[in-house]
Amino acid sequence: MKSMSKAFSPRNASGKPTVKVDAPTPKGDKAVVPAAKITVDGKPLRAIMLSRSHGVDPKSFTAKVETAKVNGKWYIGDFDMDSGHQTLRPQGQ
Repeated sequence: MKSMSKAFSPRNASGKPTVKVDAPTPKGDKAVVPAAKITVDGKPLRAIMLSRSHGVDPKSFTAKVETAKVNGKWYIGDFDMDSGHQTLRPQGQ
């Protein structure tokens, strides 16, 4: 997890990043948010991920966060990344 944290952090980030989500209107208790709609210290998460990646074609790269509402609070369920060649899909806890 430590390496993922570094990969998803902007260069020169503080230890306490500000994360903002421009979430779409949820359909019931679920929503899918593209990484381009999530900013970390003012920079889109998609751009951060691409800047820390090697050999990834930006045209074929996608990432999204699937969320679910449980007992009135929103939680991340799945985080999907696809580079066009392989998909990394860690399961949420």
